[in-house]
Amino acid sequence: MDLGIFGIIDIVVIVFGILFLIIGFKRGFMNKMIGLLGVLVMLALSLVLASNFAEFLKNRGLIYPSIYDSVFEKMQAVVSEAGEDASTADIIAKALNIPSLFASFIASKIEATPAELPALVAEKVGTYSMRGIAFLILVFAFSLVFIILKILANTLRKNSIIQTIDGLLGMALYLLIYVVILSLLFFILNILVTKEVITGSTLEFIKTDLQLDTDAFRISKFLYNGNLFNSVKELFS
Repeated sequence: MDLGIFGIIDIVVIVFGILFLIIGFKRGFMNKMIGLLGVLVMLALSLVLASNFAEFLKNRGLIYPSIYDSVFEKMQAVVSEAGEDASTADIIAKALNIPSLFASFIASKIEATPAELPALVAEKVGTYSMRGIAFLILVFAFSLVFIILKILANTLRKNSIIQTIDGLLGMALYLLIYVVILSLLFFILNILVTKEVITGSTLEFIKTDLQLDTDAFRISKFLYNGNLFNSVKELFS
């Protein structure tokens, strides 16, 4: 169905675009950026700092000794009972009650005699555990920081001038997010049509509504043919 200047899909695109603009103005730029960047920065910093923070906790005797002692005792008990044919991975899996895949991974990092095995496994498991614990602690700490930043942003938005500027920037940000989402959806649609996954009346509707076989301009046709994802695809084709 062709409505002249716009197709049905164009109208849907415009209506949702207006909704995104309204939401962007209400929620603002600062809150959204803190939310978007917050998750990425929080995970990136936590990953980068986890190893050093784990060493910091370990050097101060926090958490690590109890993990080490527990693993050491379990390993000693199993090593003393294990036969000569038992592999390092089998001993670790039985002692720590973990899947063979994880036990094999730990075993691949260790070269030791049976007598040395308990201490080395305890040290390795303790180190991995400390890094995981350190990562979780850092994620929690950075989450608190970004919550404080959100509270600060909401406080600043109480000023009418800042609220208006922040709202306009929020509209621009949400519009950008909306365009990226649309580009991805139309990129997928393009692939489905090209690969003939979509056929019959549905395909005819898409071709007519987007005016794919004519020179008529459609917002939806522009997103279908010339979006960012298509450009990236062409670079590697």
